[in-house]
Amino acid sequence: MAFKTILVGLNETERNDALLSQAAFLARSFDAHIAGLYVIPAVQLYPSTAFEAMPVIFEAHREYFKTRLDTVKTRFLDCLRREGVRGDIAVVDSSSPLISDATIEHGRVSDILLLSQVDATGNQGVELDFVDRVVMGVGRPVLVLPLAAKPVEGFGTAIVAWNGSCEAARAAFDSLPLLRLAREVRVVRVDPQRDEQGPGSIAGSELAEALARHGINAVAEPISSNGQEAGIALLTKVFDTGADLLVMGAYGHTRLREFILGGATREALKNMRVPVLFSH
Repeated sequence: MAFKTILVGLNETERNDALLSQAAFLARSFDAHIAGLYVIPAVQLYPSTAFEAMPVIFEAHREYFKTRLDTVKTRFLDCLRREGVRGDIAVVDSSSPLISDATIEHGRVSDILLLSQVDATGNQGVELDFVDRVVMGVGRPVLVLPLAAKPVEGFGTAIVAWNGSCEAARAAFDSLPLLRLAREVRVVRVDPQRDEQGPGSIAGSELAEALARHGINAVAEPISSNGQEAGIALLTKVFDTGADLLVMGAYGHTRLREFILGGATREALKNMRVPVLFSH
């Protein structure tokens, strides 16, 4: 198994150089095709507060992406030539004001999506919950590149977050091609003492053994949260080990619950410092 079609979302335009460099590394590693996707969203309509008044039409968002189209296409094609990889770019004139809608539609026919962490401080760009929407709706693994990080040209240590859930299992096995590139893989379970374990068993050892059968150097490494949320404990582990990749299931709880109460997914999306592969 290898990734053969890598869809790259190009609407976080200030991050496209980093995204394309990361995509080129993956394309060379897997002899893959890079499918660039640039979405021009529909105009946004807002209901008027006045009685029987016409809705307010907001066109600036659409115009922002229309004016940057030529630059995005040129830089994408330049990257393909410079990096010696193959690919093409699709420009979608969407009927939806949400860029995530077209990204989900096109992403479902790719092996993996490569997106940028959303810049919440920017005045223009994708919707603030863009990555959340795509991860929840696309049904494919999504690799998110942090705003604060450079592209990764190889993986030394990868951490696979494991809690035995459906989402965690999917993420672990969706990430197999990436894990094969890593020097070592640590299967990390937070606070395993809360779960029933067989006598003498190590939390995560069964998954580590399953990954080893795929030729992956994997070990189980249970950790304590020390009273922190699981997401913070995972990111701390990534920092302490100098890991280059975090793999985790997304939204084992509902998005609403995580939005209100917090959760590992939202913590990772907000504070990631290395690429994170999410699956749902």
